[in-house]
Amino acid sequence: MRGVLFEKRIRLDDRGALEGMPLQLIIMVVIAGIAISIIIAWLTIFTAPDLSKIEVYSAEPEADPIRITENTTSITIKAWDTKGNPLEGVSIKMSGANLIIAGMTGADGTFTARSLDIDIGTSDFGTIRVEAEFSGTLSITKSLNIVVTKS
Repeated sequence: MRGVLFEKRIRLDDRGALEGMPLQLIIMVVIAGIAISIIIAWLTIFTAPDLSKIEVYSAEPEADPIRITENTTSITIKAWDTKGNPLEGVSIKMSGANLIIAGMTGADGTFTARSLDIDIGTSDFGTIRVEAEFSGTLSITKSLNIVVTKS
């Protein structure tokens, strides 16, 4: 028996056991693994849209940071999902520069605050904080600041 390595054989007994494990247990483990794989695949396919970005449409185009003047009377916020589609049901909150406003985006993904009375007092500039929150797969919050300058 020189040069022969240890050899282990799989044995079947008269009750269908495999190396001491009942055959029914092996079948249950295999089925559970397949079921978990299917559930994970479903969860990744059928996820709800999530908030990806928000944009301000009443500001000067291509301004960085976003700027408006004290005379601005409306601000439109648009929310987008991760696929680039407008996102309905996003909670929008704006505060600062004498404003406290809240609302929800509509079917087109926009929320417009009208008849604004922006006031930065005697300062040369102020800030309006915009927060957008969406509860999809997870609760996601995005925020941005709008710089307000004198007219």
